[in-house]
Amino acid sequence: MDDSVHVLYVDDSESAVRAVTGLARVDARLTVETATGFGEALDRVADADCVVSGYELPDRDGVAFLRAVRERDADRPFILFTDAGSEAVASEAISAGVTDYLRKGSAPEQWRRLADHVVAAVDRFRGSVDYRELFERSPDGIVVQNPDGSFVDMNDAYAELFGYDREAFLEAGFEAIHADEPYTLDRARAQIRETLESGPRTFEWRGVTKGDERFWAEVHLTPIRLRGADRVLATVRDVTERKERERDLRRTERRYRAIFNDPNILAGLLDPDGTVLDVNETAMEYVDAPRAAVVGTPFWGTPWFTQADAGRADMEARIDRAAAGEYVEFEADLTGADGSIHAIEGVFRPVTSEGEVVSIVVSAREVTERTERERELERIRDFFTEAERLGNLGAWEYDADDHVVWTAGTRRIHGVDDDFEPTVDAGLDFFHPDDRERVARAVEAALEAGEPYDIEARLITADGDTRWIRARGEAVDADGDDDTVRGYIQDITAQKERERELREAKSQLEAAIEAGAVGTWEWTVPEDRIVVDRAFAETFDVDPDAAADGVPIERFLAAIHDADRDRVERAIDEALDDCGEYSAEYRVHDAAGDRRWVAARGSVECDDAGTPITFPGTLTDVTERKEYEQRLERQNERLETFASVVSHDLRNPLTVAQGRLQLARSACECDCDEFEPIERAHERMRALIDDLLTLARQGEGVDDTEPVELSSLVRACWRTVDTADADLVVDTDLVVDADRSRLQQLLENLIRNSVEHGTGGADTVTITVGDLDGGFYVADDGPGIPASDRETVFEAGHTTREDGTGFGLSIVDGIVDAHGWSVAVTASDAGGARFEITGVERVGADESD
Repeated sequence: MDDSVHVLYVDDSESAVRAVTGLARVDARLTVETATGFGEALDRVADADCVVSGYELPDRDGVAFLRAVRERDADRPFILFTDAGSEAVASEAISAGVTDYLRKGSAPEQWRRLADHVVAAVDRFRGSVDYRELFERSPDGIVVQNPDGSFVDMNDAYAELFGYDREAFLEAGFEAIHADEPYTLDRARAQIRETLESGPRTFEWRGVTKGDERFWAEVHLTPIRLRGADRVLATVRDVTERKERERDLRRTERRYRAIFNDPNILAGLLDPDGTVLDVNETAMEYVDAPRAAVVGTPFWGTPWFTQADAGRADMEARIDRAAAGEYVEFEADLTGADGSIHAIEGVFRPVTSEGEVVSIVVSAREVTERTERERELERIRDFFTEAERLGNLGAWEYDADDHVVWTAGTRRIHGVDDDFEPTVDAGLDFFHPDDRERVARAVEAALEAGEPYDIEARLITADGDTRWIRARGEAVDADGDDDTVRGYIQDITAQKERERELREAKSQLEAAIEAGAVGTWEWTVPEDRIVVDRAFAETFDVDPDAAADGVPIERFLAAIHDADRDRVERAIDEALDDCGEYSAEYRVHDAAGDRRWVAARGSVECDDAGTPITFPGTLTDVTERKEYEQRLERQNERLETFASVVSHDLRNPLTVAQGRLQLARSACECDCDEFEPIERAHERMRALIDDLLTLARQGEGVDDTEPVELSSLVRACWRTVDTADADLVVDTDLVVDADRSRLQQLLENLIRNSVEHGTGGADTVTITVGDLDGGFYVADDGPGIPASDRETVFEAGHTTREDGTGFGLSIVDGIVDAHGWSVAVTASDAGGARFEITGVERVGADESD
């Protein structure tokens, strides 16, 4: 018997060529001819033992070709060989009389499978089989039904789907498998009738098993002609898991949107390559650009970031780490729509699916105000430190021969009396064991190498009290000997306590920000049923289990502080009336009975008639922020009180002393040499008071700026400062945006500094004011500032003159900082000091006064 098989392969030319080679390689019995056109293939069907056709043919689909073949030959084997399939295609093919239905795979396995099916189909054709074999090979449930729904035949997969064996199911009948409304027997029969009248259809149906379990099924109905009668072929697939995933996805999407649209959070969704996929309205408020200009753009290239290439590269590197599955925190400066810079803290969170990162969620909060508050607190701390240094400190001196001198202040800090004879080793013994070695190394380096030191350490007094001190020392030339170290010790215990409180406050604030939304809610308004998570419920002292099922909103309103409840209820009513946004901050009593501050944000969703339906939102615990703000207000009040005391209680006695001095001069008929030192001391005291008051107000921001012509202001300053025989060179046409009074104070201090320190033994000094890239400079041709001192010249109290206050350059630094500029000191071209102020905004000359 001849076992060769002649195959007609119908597909596009490229697929047909691969089929000839692939089938011949796996089975020598097969000879393959190809056709690409519908007409050409139809004329050659009669010569083939088996027809193999793709679904997507050049001029029509494979099922249409199958129907044309069956009109000529009802029995010839026909295999539909497709790239992708669906229940609908399979059902149409079966109803059209397909012999077999295969999906393409990877070579060479797909050709082996196809060859096996071709040979089997031809063998069946030559030996004759019925359609049940095709039924049983299908993984989906298949059933043939009469127009009234009664079963004609089914495969085992269909019976198992409903919890029956095939024979028992055929006996139980169509009536056994229909659930409650709306999935009734009458509706099922109506679907069958409409299929017979109008053609194939696909829909989802709620089925019920023999064990009374419900499940979701996807059903495809196709009208067929079988054994001389009109019938319906139904293909059924269980999609319960898919429906549950879809439901969970919708619920997750609602929660995601509630958090995503939190007005306190800048949020976005990125592709793993960094492309922006979505961004919330809060983030868009920071840029003057439409959403289309942001979506589809690499995150580091969006208008939020205008930093240099290095900053953009750093942001790109963080996203690459998140794309690799890492949780990446970041801090950055964001450029607002008006060009202002905003400090933000955020995180990139990778979203994974089956172990692969599919997207990245980026969220951030603005921390500009917090940063400014921290800077303000730092200024306050420095000011108090310098103020305390005027009184609560002690001086000391020691040399390599262990000659040690302590002042009364130093003895008081150590808790010893005048009888105590200090030595270097005895002084070191007072330090805490954990700090002693570090202090000893600093002392040794100062004695042997002349290295200055400025350290903080713990000191245990003679009474056993542990105190924090600051010790600062430097080598001096005493009596022609350079192995002497002189300095001061300052009790900074109170300062350390403030620093600890500041760290705790900062940690609490960061923890609150990191925690973000402590809870979410969703209120179904018509039913007055609000569902919240556990954290939300515990914040309001509501049973979490009951809250998870839903409780009336009044349960939560009752926990709100009496003084806040009416205001919150009005805000809720307004949101309901307007179908709009809701925002409120208020106090609640939690499960522990403690009072907490919370910030609530939400939005009302209404139907087309404007009736509120749902009201989702988020809740944030802001207790730490509120307490932090109150503490800062108290500290500012104490600082203002201190400044007032300095101004009033010190100036008045000084004025009296100066008046007495003038009376003494008038009463004395002789030329007394003692008056001049007293007058100089009075002037130094007044300078100290003025500079301290200036420092106390350095935290004040610059709110009122104007265009200022720098050259004119410099000349005006020159006329108000005692410049002796100094010379001025003005080489600038710069017009800057600044507070005129504060800028004048800055220039006067720099000019005065050059005049007082710039002579270097010479009779005169030349001071030059000129332009530089991004700002201006003030330089002199004096002796300059050693490189080792350039990092400390701006510290309050730093001076090289016996009659200097040490506050002038600290004031300059504060004014520069208040304007958002930068200041640095270097050497001038003539070898003197040069102060460079950069970051200055230049304006047009015609805008100045």
